[in-house]
Amino acid sequence: MFSRLTVAQRLSLGFGVILSVLIVVSLVGNNRVNFMNRTLVEAGDGAAVKQRYAINFRGSVHDRAIAIRDAVLVENDRALQQHIADIDRLKVFYRENAEAMAESFREKGASAEEKQLLAQIARIEEQALALTERMLDVRLQGDIDEARQMLLADVGQAYTKWLARVNDFIDYQENIVAGKMDSVRHEAEGFASLIFLVTGIAVVLSGLIAWLIITWLRRTLGGEPEDVARAIRSLADGHLDQQIETRYPDSVMGALQTTMLGLADIIREVRGAAEALTGASAELQSTSDDNSQQIQLQAREAEQMATAVNQMAATVNEVAGFAANAA
Repeated sequence: MFSRLTVAQRLSLGFGVILSVLIVVSLVGNNRVNFMNRTLVEAGDGAAVKQRYAINFRGSVHDRAIAIRDAVLVENDRALQQHIADIDRLKVFYRENAEAMAESFREKGASAEEKQLLAQIARIEEQALALTERMLDVRLQGDIDEARQMLLADVGQAYTKWLARVNDFIDYQENIVAGKMDSVRHEAEGFASLIFLVTGIAVVLSGLIAWLIITWLRRTLGGEPEDVARAIRSLADGHLDQQIETRYPDSVMGALQTTMLGLADIIREVRGAAEALTGASAELQSTSDDNSQQIQLQAREAEQMATAVNQMAATVNEVAGFAANAA
């Protein structure tokens, strides 16, 4: 089927295959890049945001634990009020991030494990806040020793568990981000390998198609296009003695070679026929000259015979006259 295609069709097919490979590379690349972009967006707008809120949780809980400890340890009411103000400020900061976390869960969704981890944080938060309120009430009443006992026995452990639950949530989000980054990294590595593979295939196909087209052109023309054009112009000028060499007898150059050999044979035959015709014409001219001479000779002989007959007739008449006179 390929041999039935025209030059334009063959070239179009070759370039079409190459362009098709480039289009495939572009489509695959676009798909992979979109996947990586989508994964990064999910990691940045989803897990990373939730992780940032959880880190703010941890900062608030940690700083509140320190402020609560200091509030219990100090014996100065002014310093106590300062620590209580810090505790309230950190509580507001925590609440703001909790509301932002809830909004993120509503907008972007959350997995069952995320909801479970956040619920555990909320439960221990409720316990820790209740213990903190009772302890601060005791401290504000001036019972420092009881407040310290509550801090060591209950409140400290509650905040430790609270921090542990927050850290669990942070670790979970970190694992999600790491997993997505691993997916992006794996996809990028696979994309690079795919690009090299497809590029190699494109190079091989391009080389194969170019080789097929060049081979077909050589088999068709039998030589370089300039050599073919020069041979045709020389043949048109009547130069039949040019040397044409080609490895493809069925090509244009092969046809020119056969044509020149055939024309040379025809010219030799025509030249031989012309020479034979010239010889026959000369022989015919010689025969014609001989015939003309014979005709002239016969004409002279006929004239001589006529003269002799006339003379004989005159003699016969004379003899007849003599005979008549004698009678």
